[in-house]
Amino acid sequence: MAEKTLRNEGKSPSRTMRGRRVAMALLAAGGIVATAVPATTAEAAPGPDLRGHWNGVVVWPIQVNPAHLTVTRSRPLRGTIVLPGLCAARWSEVGRSGNRVRVFAHVVRSPRCRSNFWDLIVTGNSMTGPGVGEPGNWVRLTRGGGFFGS
Repeated sequence: MAEKTLRNEGKSPSRTMRGRRVAMALLAAGGIVATAVPATTAEAAPGPDLRGHWNGVVVWPIQVNPAHLTVTRSRPLRGTIVLPGLCAARWSEVGRSGNRVRVFAHVVRSPRCRSNFWDLIVTGNSMTGPGVGEPGNWVRLTRGGGFFGS
């Protein structure tokens, strides 16, 4: 399985489904389930509404670029990030655990950028986190805010 969710990382899909079937059988029998059933992105509890405009920077080892993110859907997170004059990418959530969200950034316009994953921590009106497997790459965004460092 090429893309793993943060919550189910390292577990096989059959183990996850088996756990769900056991929990559903116990509930149907009137029992109480004491174990946590892994949640996929679509099943997880609702969180804050992330839709809207976010601004900030993408930090690379050799440069810092302004970034504009438009979130069109909160759950699962979907949006478009634009680094003016450099590239644009569609963000699609592939996993979530608490306030941690993993997105896949599919580059749609650029000869100089490539598609990759980002592990975001969402707190209040900020999103920040590293590029997965990309040492030194970070994204820092605030809802409707200006660029960091400006």
